[in-house]
Amino acid sequence: DNSSNEVVSMDIYNMVLEAYANCANARSNFRYAERAECLYQRITNTNDSSNMEADDVDDESVSGIFQVLRAWAWQQGNRDNSKCADKANGYLRLLQRRHKHNNINNNNNRKHAETTLSFYAQGCDAVLEAYSKAIGGATSADTIYKERLKLTSAANDDNSDDITSPTVPMEDYTNIILAWAKDSTSNGISDSRVESAEKAMDYLEMMSEMFVNGIITGDPEHIAYNSVIAAWNKANQPHRAEQVLWLMETKVRKEGAVQSLEPDVATYNSVLDAFVKDN
Repeated sequence: DNSSNEVVSMDIYNMVLEAYANCANARSNFRYAERAECLYQRITNTNDSSNMEADDVDDESVSGIFQVLRAWAWQQGNRDNSKCADKANGYLRLLQRRHKHNNINNNNNRKHAETTLSFYAQGCDAVLEAYSKAIGGATSADTIYKERLKLTSAANDDNSDDITSPTVPMEDYTNIILAWAKDSTSNGISDSRVESAEKAMDYLEMMSEMFVNGIITGDPEHIAYNSVIAAWNKANQPHRAEQVLWLMETKVRKEGAVQSLEPDVATYNSVLDAFVKDN
């Protein structure tokens, strides 16, 4: 209501943005991500949020950027295109600019720097998950995944005494695997299917090895292994699918002591189906 002289605090705006983000999903007709973006642009008084200067962003505005990013990421779902993930990635670039600005400007205090770094890291996680669901999103997911690793490494190298480094969650490893596995199963070109399945397999083996050696925390998920088996199935590579089953049964479940990672019906059926089609 423009007739009111009362000033709405940024905290109130952020509560509304967070509500939009929490409600956003691919099945909703309410287009919460669009509503969040419109509100954010109203707050910043600009038609294009990407033009906002990094100097103009305080902690509350960084939170607003993150909530709009999250709304777009959640609205992606399993769509045929990566439009929503691309929008979320655009807001991730704003967080990246804010983070870089903090590194250059020595006047920023520790709390402000940690807040920005935390939102940037969480933004990478959300955008990576969004691309893992999008058809054709594997290459973009790979870029975000590497950006996330670099972010953690840089925090450890440059700010170990001052800034708490954001660890890479198990979900990020799962999502980069899902991205390449989805790229393989949705690709109509045989050679491309094999190439994408190989990349998913590389990440799966790396994740499994890191988990067994205690480098990453959190238990591996069934879906990571089942998705790679499905990718090898689609690529007509039954023996590679069986390798994933071995990795799941031996390397992780026994050596990693994750008894809950028992192959399920979908796991065995997918491997069996791969051999039947190959025969």
